[in-house]
Amino acid sequence: MKKYDHPTPILHSMRRLGLIISVAGLIVLLNACVSSQSPPTQAIWAAEAAINQADRARVNEYAAAELLQARDILNRANLAISENKMKRAGQLAKQSQVTAQLALVRAELVKAQVVNAEMAKSITQLAQEIQRNQREKL
Repeated sequence: MKKYDHPTPILHSMRRLGLIISVAGLIVLLNACVSSQSPPTQAIWAAEAAINQADRARVNEYAAAELLQARDILNRANLAISENKMKRAGQLAKQSQVTAQLALVRAELVKAQVVNAEMAKSITQLAQEIQRNQREKL
């Protein structure tokens, strides 16, 4: 049996094949990691639920701009999903949810301010009525 100082052509080919298989496996693994990001369906559903809740609360009457913005952001999230940008889609979906919740809170604030103004007006009218009644008694 003869010893070789340099690898035989077969040994060289096998090493080369092993290297090629290793690199190919690494590429497949990396592609699987990148493409396996699943769509942020939970975040999308949460955003849709927040928008629907705002619709049911008739937020459009008091915070239309915020509700429109929430819908726009949700549309951008869905577009990001179609472009396979799952991380961005998740961020946009969460932003849409928070914006819809903001619209709901703002609408509740405006409603409360309207009720407060009506109560203040009623109190003023009541105070005037009491003063009139007291003057009439004198």
